[in-house]
Amino acid sequence: MKDTTKNKLSLKTKTLNIFRKVLIVICIDRIIPIIIRLIPQLYKIAPNNYQYANPSFRKVTRNGVQIKLNIHDYIGHWIYFNFKDKGRDELIRLSKGLKNHVIFDIGANNGYTGLILAKNSGKKIYSFEPDPDNFNELRENVELNPKLDVQIYNFGLGEENGEFLMERPCKENMGGNRIAVQPTQDTYKVIIKKLSDFVKENEIEHPVGLIKIDVEGFEQKILNGCTDIIEQFKPKLFIEVDDNNLKLQNDSAKQLIACLEKNYTKLYNAENNKAVYSGQDFTNCHFDVIALP
Repeated sequence: MKDTTKNKLSLKTKTLNIFRKVLIVICIDRIIPIIIRLIPQLYKIAPNNYQYANPSFRKVTRNGVQIKLNIHDYIGHWIYFNFKDKGRDELIRLSKGLKNHVIFDIGANNGYTGLILAKNSGKKIYSFEPDPDNFNELRENVELNPKLDVQIYNFGLGEENGEFLMERPCKENMGGNRIAVQPTQDTYKVIIKKLSDFVKENEIEHPVGLIKIDVEGFEQKILNGCTDIIEQFKPKLFIEVDDNNLKLQNDSAKQLIACLEKNYTKLYNAENNKAVYSGQDFTNCHFDVIALP
């Protein structure tokens, strides 16, 4: 999910923010999610995530899942206020109808996606999140939903095993945390493993039915680390494609799409259902691609 927060605010936005701040002070913001669910066109009345102190936690139920959200954070804010997410709706649809399959949620963040996949599919979910702060929220949210079969792991996935450096480009969007290209005073170490090795080490016998990958530019590396799984099971894929993030890792959107075309015959944009193929121009693109065999 792409963070659309702007550093420079227009006069219109500043005026709206005064109104939004009033809603926070008088606590009306707690009923706004209900209003937005009923009338999605009124989404602009919701206060912005950066208007809340960090942290600002709310414990709510969304799509049948108990979830504790920090609404100062971009993703927690998005979930709390019931903003429409067609991509997530498509992902849920993909998870239904699987038989004796398992699902991998790679880049689990606060756990909401993995939990709703477990709720809607009834399948075992393996969720991977390397960032320690995100993982703590993930663990707490999984504990709030003991009937859902979500297994969590505090490491990331890639094309080789080892220690990597991670960075947080935007403190108001923990979903934007990514593998760092070079060390700085703010980078920190995380563990990365190959998905193929994980499957073997944990003796996962059920076929892989669906893999969701949202890892801020490390998507190609993950695919490189599970080629045998892709070739054997041809699982449905739901992958974030951000050309700029991919290029930071010496990959590209065009390269990723071309890689998918080796094993998948149908690729399309999760937001608008338009066909995706490697001959297109992906300069500065950001979208979620669905790949089906």
